[in-house]
Amino acid sequence: MITSASPSVLPVPLHSGVVSPAFKDWAVIVEALGRGRQALILRKGGIAEGRSGFTVAHRRFWLFPTLYHQQLARTRPEAADLIGQLPEKSPDYAVPIRWVADVSAADIWFLEDWAKVKALAPYHIWNEDVIEERFCYGGEDGIHAIICRVHALPQPRVLAWSSAFEGCKSWIDVNLPLTEDALGESLTPVLADAEFDALRAGIRSACG
Repeated sequence: MITSASPSVLPVPLHSGVVSPAFKDWAVIVEALGRGRQALILRKGGIAEGRSGFTVAHRRFWLFPTLYHQQLARTRPEAADLIGQLPEKSPDYAVPIRWVADVSAADIWFLEDWAKVKALAPYHIWNEDVIEERFCYGGEDGIHAIICRVHALPQPRVLAWSSAFEGCKSWIDVNLPLTEDALGESLTPVLADAEFDALRAGIRSACG
């Protein structure tokens, strides 16, 4: 959950000199990815993405939870246990970063067939109308489907809020290293290999 800094997390200064990509999504979706409830991202792109639209610009990135207060109403009822009440932004507002996602080039699709998108329903927690809205957004039918292998940090790193995080954009830069040397052996897959492989096979079959 998004919270204020506490002794159980490691604070990160706003300018640490190390910049890495982070993918923004609703806090409830980030929680679902981090708990292994889904391994799928569906994204069309927002106003700030520009004419080129959304692209999967990185193969490894942090998952960055956002405060969108209608998100529980726009996800299925079974998502309610994933996150409690979302806090308001305040002077001590901070964002805990708990998870890293890896993406393979073979696990990225742009789906223009709505039937294929509907077939992905068992693999995510969004309401169908949300996905249909994204599919139709911008006057071009289609949506990106991305399989993510998510790994957990042993404890969260906390980022102070910055205006640079705002806006209708998918990617932001955060001051957290993503190099192998920096991460070391500290990452733990949130799904066992067999569980992830089963989800991946199902999603790949649906995407066709």
